Amino acid sequence: MSNSVPYLTNKKKIHQNFELILHRGKNIDSIENSISGIEEIRSLTKKYAIEIDILSTKDDIAILFHDITLNRSFGINKTVFDYTFSEINLLSKSRQITSLQEILDIFPDQKFFLDIRTDLHPGLFLDSDIT
Repeated sequence: MSNSVPYLTNKKKIHQNFELILHRGKNIDSIENSISGIEEIRSLTKKYAIEIDILSTKDDIAILFHDITLNRSFGINKTVFDYTFSEINLLSKSRQITSLQEILDIFPDQKFFLDIRTDLHPGLFLDSDIT
């Protein structure tokens, strides 16, 4: 297999001011915003940034999670902010919720595009030392 993502192999020239971003990792065969999703997309290409969604838990741990509520993933009608990082991982019996720090440690050379819900966390990361 070539080092490209099949649905991005278009013969048209992409404008130089655009950058391709792979949305939530590969979430067709893997869970979105997960280590396995990131590993799977990296097995196809390491050329592009990977978009990941970031929310903060009750104990201010930045986690990879798309939905504000836990309803779609766990059938619970509460928000991510209602639980600590440990509590959310106890809820998710078959899925490990990953912190942003874990992802940065596991994939130190990967370029990420962070989708941070600042409308929900106005001060999240503003005084951060993440580089």
